[in-house]
Amino acid sequence: MGVLTLFKGGRDHARAPTLLVVGVHREERAFGEAVAAQLPAADFDLLRIEQGLSGRRPGPDELTAYRRRHRALYTQLLDHITPSHRVVLDLHTGFDEAGPCADVLCADTGLLRCIEHQGMTALPGAGAAPQRLRGLRLVDAAPAMEATHAEDVAAAGATCKRWPWVRPDIPQAVWCAEGFLYVGIEVYLPSAAQDAAAHAEFGAAVVSATVACAHRLAGAERRR
Repeated sequence: MGVLTLFKGGRDHARAPTLLVVGVHREERAFGEAVAAQLPAADFDLLRIEQGLSGRRPGPDELTAYRRRHRALYTQLLDHITPSHRVVLDLHTGFDEAGPCADVLCADTGLLRCIEHQGMTALPGAGAAPQRLRGLRLVDAAPAMEATHAEDVAAAGATCKRWPWVRPDIPQAVWCAEGFLYVGIEVYLPSAAQDAAAHAEFGAAVVSATVACAHRLAGAERRR
């Protein structure tokens, strides 16, 4: 697994098709590195953020400055994404006493559809419950109003989707790029941060399921 260090040192010559980003929030980096250790090294390059932002929610007087730093960090990620990186995975972790579970965030509904139908079975530590892996659609603006006529809905089919949606607070050049597929992954753990490594297998399974869907999607597009 090629390791790229943001802000410190040079970068290696990345060859893997997937770039895994860990440590955007510094409290989450240990979990990200534990997940990375579970993944096949030949398939992933690792971008480790050495000086990530705090995951602490900023106060009202800090919010503007925090958002500016947040967007600046993500803009710098673009310097570390090479033409060989077809998929960029941005790994985060949070707390949910009902976990482990995960959200997968992407602008491409084809990937979300794959996650829904194929990516949520036999995840270690979580069984096969559908609610353990949820897709969220990244959008620039609120989606258009749903079709009002039954025949319109039938004609739209899967494209008239019920995905929960999120406006990402990162540059559009990152989450909606032409050269690579950006996917955010938020793994929710039921225990304290210091126990996060115990759930690395689940996190790695979510990452692997997401990458499998991304490759399946890319293969379908090449066959068109």
